[in-house]
Amino acid sequence: MKSILKNIKPIEWAIGLGIAITTYIVVSRIKLKGINDLDSSLSKSDLEPLKDSNSEKEVQRLHPKFRNIARALINRTKNKLGLDMFVTSGLRTYAKQAELHKQNSQNARPGYSSHNFGFAFDVNVKDKKGNIILRKSSSSKQWKDAGVVKIANDLGLKWGGDGAFGSYHDPVHFYIKPNGKSTSELRALNDSGKKDSSGYVLV
Repeated sequence: MKSILKNIKPIEWAIGLGIAITTYIVVSRIKLKGINDLDSSLSKSDLEPLKDSNSEKEVQRLHPKFRNIARALINRTKNKLGLDMFVTSGLRTYAKQAELHKQNSQNARPGYSSHNFGFAFDVNVKDKKGNIILRKSSSSKQWKDAGVVKIANDLGLKWGGDGAFGSYHDPVHFYIKPNGKSTSELRALNDSGKKDSSGYVLV
């Protein structure tokens, strides 16, 4: 080993050291985008209270760390596209989820939906005349062509269209995996009592 080191020229040492330092700097600056980073670039207009009182009420019931992103999607849809997005479903209890699963087995079982932890919401979209133009039966193409999906992507939201859930078409559904946690992980935290004083799971 010593003989190998003796044969390394100074210039090779310098190059190697330079590469090591550069690698360290780059790696040290890489951060996984966590839930606290998602709303770091939101503007004042993104965070305005929603004009639709029911949508505002539903957003207020979402997980505290998800509310700003949900509100921003609705406000940006209005400000950038001139379309009115309104919430049809937000936070759900396990009991409500069981009811929905019983109605349609393709709906998630209790504790297996991001809705159960306040990290998902469903919406419909109206045009300027008040007509609903985007709903569950609308195609993924219609949702994307309207510009809504791009806004959601820009905000770091995941979308239930484009085969995200296999054969189950759910384009009204927008959600996140907080800090990369799956619904199974959220359920485990929730069921083990890892919740804040208001009952929201700690992530």
